[in-house]
Amino acid sequence: MMKQENLPQTHLIEMVQTALQNGQEITITANGWSMFPCLRPSDVVKIHPTPFSELKFGDIIAFQRKQQLIVHRYVAHNTTQGDSCLRADEPITEKNYIGKISAFQREKSPMKNIDRLDYWKKIICYFGKIARFTNWMLLRIRLKLR
Repeated sequence: MMKQENLPQTHLIEMVQTALQNGQEITITANGWSMFPCLRPSDVVKIHPTPFSELKFGDIIAFQRKQQLIVHRYVAHNTTQGDSCLRADEPITEKNYIGKISAFQREKSPMKNIDRLDYWKKIICYFGKIARFTNWMLLRIRLKLR
């Protein structure tokens, strides 16, 4: 795993791009909240050298924005957005695309592969639970009003 704590962002991005161009996977530590709840600060993410043309909606990707390495979800053609962000990012191109996030590790747990649809499955499940609870509450209220 590459140590990045003391590296300037420009050097980190150059090292990551060089390694990925040579076909290597790179692991780095996340440090922001924009991908919460999927990724959290201090999660270790694995960047895989995947061609830009092979990206699918729902993939989590790494790209360069100004002098920063950003990890967000690919939500539409050339468009990314952090899971906890309200707005989409500026369009990305093959030029500032770095690689696809293939796995992550939280605390001392083993590295877990990322399923691009896993996040949406959790959201649907969560809303299903809310719907069942709401139906239960409405039924109780209706029974009390009789």
